[in-house]
Amino acid sequence: MTVATNITFHGIESVALLILLDHEGICASSGSACLADSDEPSHVVKAMKPDSTASRQMIRCSLGLENTAAEVKAALPAIARAVKMLRG
Repeated sequence: MTVATNITFHGIESVALLILLDHEGICASSGSACLADSDEPSHVVKAMKPDSTASRQMIRCSLGLENTAAEVKAALPAIARAVKMLRG
């Protein structure tokens, strides 16, 4: 079983956040996997009907049974550091 959620970080472009998270070894996306090479929000994000700014400030995180508690504990402060860096 996998659970996915979209998180909006107001004032931060999702692409910039994803680059920093990738450097931390954290996998996330700005939409569905089938649109990984696109700058357009995924159909999932569009269905949520956010304004155009918010749709570019969302990242999608997924957790499954294969994720460990240690991975989750490490991801949360890494995400916080990346957000803080981008907000300056």
